[in-house]
Parts: sequence; C-alpha cells; structure tokens
Amino acid sequence: MESNPANLRPPYFLLCLCLVFFTLMTTGSILSPDSEIVYRVGESIANSGTFSLDHELEGWPGFGTARGIDGKIYSVFGPLESIILAPCIKIAGFIDQTGWYNAVPALIPLSYHIDAGLQRRFYHQPATRLEPHAVRFLVSFLNVIVSLLCVYVFWRIVMNLVRDRTIAVISSIVYAFGTMMWNYSGSLFSEPLATLFVLASLDAAVSIDTQQVPEPGYGKSALLSGLYLGLAVAAHLSAILFIPFFAGYVIWTVYRRKGNISAGLRAAIFWTVGCGLILLLLGYYNVIRFGNWFETGRGVNPNAVRQFGYGEFVAPWQGLWGLLVSPSKGIFIYSPALVLGLIGWRKLHRSWKSLSWMLLL
Repeated sequence: MESNPANLRPPYFLLCLCLVFFTLMTTGSILSPDSEIVYRVGESIANSGTFSLDHELEGWPGFGTARGIDGKIYSVFGPLESIILAPCIKIAGFIDQTGWYNAVPALIPLSYHIDAGLQRRFYHQPATRLEPHAVRFLVSFLNVIVSLLCVYVFWRIVMNLVRDRTIAVISSIVYAFGTMMWNYSGSLFSEPLATLFVLASLDAAVSIDTQQVPEPGYGKSALLSGLYLGLAVAAHLSAILFIPFFAGYVIWTVYRRKGNISAGLRAAIFWTVGCGLILLLLGYYNVIRFGNWFETGRGVNPNAVRQFGYGEFVAPWQGLWGLLVSPSKGIFIYSPALVLGLIGWRKLHRSWKSLSWMLLL
C-alpha cells in the first residue's frame, strides 16, 4: 500500500509554529550541570580533539565526571550530543570573534556554571567576561532544531498510520505542546536528541508494519531501526530500555508480513547489526576511558556512588508512583497527552495490534 506522495509533504505551517514557540521559550543559556558537562566535552572535542575535561565542575566536584585509567577526567554522560555540539561550538566561536554580543549585552542571559553565573543572575550582577556566555547562547538553540525534527518525525509516524494530514497535524500539535518536548526544547539536555533517534527508529519500524517499503526493503528498514536506536543510546543511556521492545516489534512484524521464520531471523540479524555497531563503539569508548566495556564512569568513584546514587540498582517499582503522578516528576502531569494516548489505545489496537502492544509494554 503506497501513500500519496503529496500527503507526505512536510507540514510547514506546523513546523514554523513549533519553531516560533520553541525559540521564544528557550533559555538561551546552560542552566543544568549535566548540560554544562556535555557542553564542555563538546568544547574539548572542538578545541583539542579529545573527550577529556580539563577540570571538574566548579563548586560541585565529582558530579557527572570520573577519572579514567589514564588519570584524565571524563564525562559519565553519553558522547553523541557532545560530538554534535563540537562543530556548533566552532561556528559559535567564529561568530563571537566579531564581538557582536558587546553591542547587545542585555540580550545574553548568563549560564549558571561559568563565571559564577548562578550567583550573578541571582544578585543581578554583570558577567566579568561575556564571551563564554555568548557562545553558550548561540549553541543553546541546538535543541530547538532537534525538537523541531522530533515533531516532524512524529508527524511522519502518525501520517503513515492514519494517512490523514489533519489528524497527523493535530496529533503532532498535541505531541509538541502537550508533552515535555516543549520544555526540553529550551534546554541543552541530551533527552531531545535521544528522543529524535528513538522516533526515527520507530519510524523505520512502522514503515515495515504499514508496508511503506516493499518486501526487499525490510532488511534495510530493520537495519536503520537498530542503527537509530543505537544512536539514541549513544545520546542518553536510558534509551537502552527500548531495545527489547523495538527489536521484538520489528522481528515480529517482518515474520507476520512474510509468513516464515527465516524472514524474522533475517530481520533480527539486520536490526542487531545496526544497533550492535553503535553499542560496540560505545563499549570501545568505555574501554579506552575506564578499561571496561560496560563502565560508563558512574561506578568508578565510590564517593560519587554514595553521594549521587550512581551505579546503584533500583527496583523498577521503587518510586513508580512519584514518577507517574507526583507534582515534581509525574509524567502524566508534565505530559498530559499520555492520558489521551491511554484513552485512544483500544482504537489503535484495533488497527495496529503489534504496535499497540509494543507501545503499551
């Protein structure tokens, strides 16, 4: 079954709407210590071609970093966003050589973790050096673009499922402004990038289920689905939790479409190769830094483990109520669109059983 190519034209009005609102809501600075460390790794890659850091976060030693086997300091966060940030930082640094920020100093919000930015913002004091804040200002818009791409890929998924532009656009508006996507678009957290690749992985999987690709292309779609999810893990380790569900969905869908076990096994191989390639690179990245394929840095420093809870096993049900409905973390409070998803699940299930079970799981 083929979609009308005209219907797959990007929803430009929706994307422009999201671009305006995401841009208006961005902080224009780096407020989180996690994001500051990810940024500094990108800065190190851009300036010296290394993933190591010169020093720990000022005022918060041990947070988000660990000593490698070579004695250097490394981030415990995923490397992909830092890699993408590196050329952005290079470009921002080139722009800042013009000194443009000196003409509009009031436009540049202070980032918290450089030049005592948090204290300066609290006491309304000017920065001693505006240039590092100006670089962060320019780079902070990365997630506006990433979040915009998330909305577009989400729209593609819905469009391929329902084949109705109006429903796809309305659903995408709900996604863009009824979930934490809007909030994260104004930050430099790694979650939007991880979400983009999770959605891209799902898009490739759905293309098989909706027969958007011919049968000879099932292997390529399975490969891409695995590859994208591997990249999501490289952006944020928590994306590894999607692996069994996405892999199972792709394998089962190909098996059901082709009607034989060998087709399902081929899909499993393609998916595993795509995801496994990135996971192997991540493992090698860990070996170089910490001498262990599975060590991300969170279990290296016993003091950090005790202070920040790194590397501790937590039962899946522990804190579940708080993650669902608490005023500080509750996902149903900060992503109310999920309530609509639960209400509409039965209707989805009638049309796309495999997808509906995978999403529920």
